This record gives sequence, structure tokens and C-alpha cells, in this order.
Amino acid sequence: MKKAFRIIVIAVIVILQTTAWIVPTSAAGGGEIAATNNVFYLPAGTDLTSLVITADADAYSVGTGSKVEFKAGDTIDVTAGETTDESGNKCYKIKLYKGGSVKTHYVYLLSEIPSIYVKTSTGINYIHQNKENRDKDALVSIVDAEGNSVYSDEELKTTSEIKKRGNATSNYDKKPYQIKLNKKVDLFGLGKAKTWILLANYVDQSFLRNAIAFDLADYLGLDYSPKYTFVNLYIDGKFMGLYQLAEKVQIGNNRVEINDLEEENEKANKDKDLSSLGQKTEYIDKGNLQSITYVPNVKNPEDITGGYLIEMDNLYGRREASYFTTGKNNTYVVKSPEFASREQVLYIGTLVAEMEEAIYSSDGYNSSGRHFSEYADVDSLIAMYMTYEMTKNWDAYVGSTFFYKDKDADGVTSKIYAGPAWDFDHSFGNLHRLTFHTDKTELWAAGTKRSDFCRFFGYYLIQHEECADLLAKYAKSATDCIYAMLAEGGLIDRMSTLLGASAAADKALIGYTRYQDFESFKYYTGNGTDSAIGFLTDFMKERADGLYKYFTGEDYVPGDPE
Repeated sequence: MKKAFRIIVIAVIVILQTTAWIVPTSAAGGGEIAATNNVFYLPAGTDLTSLVITADADAYSVGTGSKVEFKAGDTIDVTAGETTDESGNKCYKIKLYKGGSVKTHYVYLLSEIPSIYVKTSTGINYIHQNKENRDKDALVSIVDAEGNSVYSDEELKTTSEIKKRGNATSNYDKKPYQIKLNKKVDLFGLGKAKTWILLANYVDQSFLRNAIAFDLADYLGLDYSPKYTFVNLYIDGKFMGLYQLAEKVQIGNNRVEINDLEEENEKANKDKDLSSLGQKTEYIDKGNLQSITYVPNVKNPEDITGGYLIEMDNLYGRREASYFTTGKNNTYVVKSPEFASREQVLYIGTLVAEMEEAIYSSDGYNSSGRHFSEYADVDSLIAMYMTYEMTKNWDAYVGSTFFYKDKDADGVTSKIYAGPAWDFDHSFGNLHRLTFHTDKTELWAAGTKRSDFCRFFGYYLIQHEECADLLAKYAKSATDCIYAMLAEGGLIDRMSTLLGASAAADKALIGYTRYQDFESFKYYTGNGTDSAIGFLTDFMKERADGLYKYFTGEDYVPGDPE
């Protein structure tokens, strides 16, 4: 690992074309950093007292200072230009003069968090055109908050892959990405893996809703809840914003650690390109299982009992290669194995459909006389429900609801587990629809207000008397966790302080004007509805208090979390 370095910046500014570049030392691994709309977004370690600037300019001024004669290569101290933007965020102002023209530039220093630099071989527009467009010859460089090199394709003489990801989020101005490194790397203690997700959190001006949900799910005992850290992302020299680097929901070591049936499929079909075999749909007259869609001509390995990773996706699921539908109007995607055979989809589809039928019944038993607890790990079902309900996740049981099942052992059918948790940017009131952003205590994951979308999985689950004690137990644990997050020095306090500079730069860079359905705030931190963090924390506390009383019948008394 390389030692921490002092970032030396050389900015190349062409006044007439309004382009600008900042070039950290090669130890940063990032190469040139460009200005966007005459704004520089620089790593936290940049020394603003000695910016070496080469520019098509005759003079410069900093702040309210007078003009100073300028020639290319002069060293400029911009700290005297300290000012604030319209939202009160610190930045630095510098003017560059060329003849009779003048261009004003601003400098933001980002938060002291890791940075990821990506140099594409295709250009960013190619990647943005389609989620299937992958740049497999990109160069990725990752440094920690102190500037130490963590991963570098240039040093390894390798290339990595980047693509756009997400469904609705892929159409926002700020895109989420997936990167696949050339080798497995343990990034910042998150465990070794090749594939990583860069969550944009575009509609969440707190940037913390996914982090809160992942930590809450983990606290409630949902195995394989995604681990994460926050990073500044640069692509082709341009700052793209504040991102959340997270584990991908996938089967594998340090991810969902169950048997990898997809790997076994690939071995059994080593002479086939499974992605080229197409798909076929069959309608099934088998109780609650309505249809299966699978990849034909896939040869099965000897044991097809697992592992499976399944996603309830009632919005986009029918776009996928393998999925099944149920009589309760739910669509489940077989995420892994992605190109599943008829026998595999039929096997897992039958189990999930029978479990679902039992959950939706009045007594917890399906038409075969089997209770839902015979199919599923009930603790995980309730832990996932409480994660959805406590966060008031708009998408609860609509999409991004994952389940997994391991391979059977010793003749015993392994159970279906809920999780991992995923996709919480539409949570804690962050959407102006119905009473979603105003009613902080109503049931949502078990509610019926979204009758056009809600498939009632949560509603029927919590009706069963045998779940009452678990609901009270998990409501207490979830409320303990929320209060710990809200405490001085807790998650919200720590992360909002750490991320403030990059959050301000992100908003200055991207803005949030196009999507009026989402909450928008003048300030990042502060109390009340003018602040992204203030709105979030108020919502969190009132919701935790309300749900605790609903499920336990008592008022919550804060104490040390168990």
C-alpha cells in the first residue's frame, strides 16, 4: 500500500472554452480532474495555499482582492476567496481575466472519505445509453481517505468493467453504477469481492436512508445485510458526486454465502452460452403457482435444490430471463441462477408459491395442510417486515424484496430466508404521494393504501397470532436501534458530519429540481423541515415511537440497546 501523499494541484483553465482541469500527483491514481460549470471539486487533501495553475489568462483575483498579474505556472493561494454558496456551504472563489473577459471559478473541498477514479475506454455517454452497455476496458483506481492506494488497474496493468445499473434510478440525472474489478479485493474492510455497487442516492438528500436500512436490517439479524462505505466518484476526470459503495446482493463468499447453483449450471453447460438460449413461458395449474418462465435446453446439475436467490419484483420482474408468478399477483425473479432451467424454476417456484399461499391464508396453512413456518424462517420474515415498516419503505413487497434458499442437506429441505435488505431511497417520507410524507406512524408495509401496487404480503403476514410475540420483539429491537442512531455520536451524527462537504458539492453539482415528487431541502444539516437531516431525524423518531406503541401497547422508554 502506498504512503499518504500531499496532493499538488495543477489546474489548466481555458477561459474562452470554459474548461478546466486539475491534475493531482500520480499517487492519487486519478489523473486529471475537470471542472464542471467552472467549479472544481477537489479531494480533501488538496493544498489550497499552493495551487499551481496554467491558464489562458492575464491576471487573477481571489475573493475581494485586487487583480494580480498572472502567467502560466504561477502558484495561487485561493484560501482568501473563502465564501459560501446559496445554501451556506463553504467554497472558494477565484476570477481569471483574459483581455476584456472574466471567468469566475469556485473550488469545493470534498469530505475526507475514499475516492474512486474511473477512466472509461468508451466514454460516459456509451455507458449511459443502456444498462447492457458495459465498458470492459475501463481503468479503476481506488484510494482511501488519506490518499493510500487500495486498488489500481494501472499499477496492475489490468482493466475493469463499469456499467449503469438500476431500474427507475438509472433514468435519473445522477446514475448508479456497477463496477467489476479485475480481481477480488477487500475494499475498506467490506470483504473480498470483484463486483461492487455505487448507489447514487439521487432522490435522498440526506444520502443516509440506505445506510440506515442496511444497518437496521443487520441489527435485527438479517444475515448478509449489505456492508458499505461512502466515496467521492470521478469518471473521466469529472466529479460525479457522493456515492455509497455497497456490496452487491449476490451469492458468493462475503455476500450471500450459500451453495452457488449458478456456478454448477455453468459447469454442467460449459459448452453453451446460456444467455443466448432464449426463454420460454408455461402456465401452470398447480395451486398458487401460475406460470414459470425459464431458459430452455439448460442441462441440470445432479442436485437442483439450491442455492437460489429470489427477488419479488412486481414492477420489472417480467423483463428478466427466469421468473415465476403466483395466484397472489406476485412476480418473483430467479436472480441466481440467472439462466435457470425449467426444472429449477418449477422447483423453487413451487416452494415459494406454497409458502405464500400459507401466509395469505387466514390460519397460516395452505391447501396442502402445511404451515408457512414449514417453508420459511419466520424470524427472518418478521425482521424483514420490521425493517420495511420502521423505515416506511415505499417499495416494500413491490420490488427489491429478496429471499434465498440453500441446498438441501441430509434429506431435509432447507428453509427460505428473507433478505438481504435492499433499495431504501424511497423511505422515511421521502416522497410526496398520498400520506406517505406526512403520516409518520401509519402502517405501510402492512397497509392497503397502495392498492394498485401493494401485494399484501406484509398485511397478511402480521395477521397471524403466532407472529405477535415476534412483532413486539422486533419492534423493540428496531426502536432501540433507531434511538442509538439518533443519539449524540450515533450514526446520523457521525455520518452527516463526515459527509457534509461532499453532500454540499453533490447538490451544487447536480441539483434536485426535476423530480418534484421527492423532498427537497435548502440545507443539509440543521433542525426542522429546511434541512435534509432534520426532516429525516424527526421522521425517524416519531415513527419509531409510534410503531413501538402499536406493536407493544406501551410507550417507549429509551435505554441502552441490547
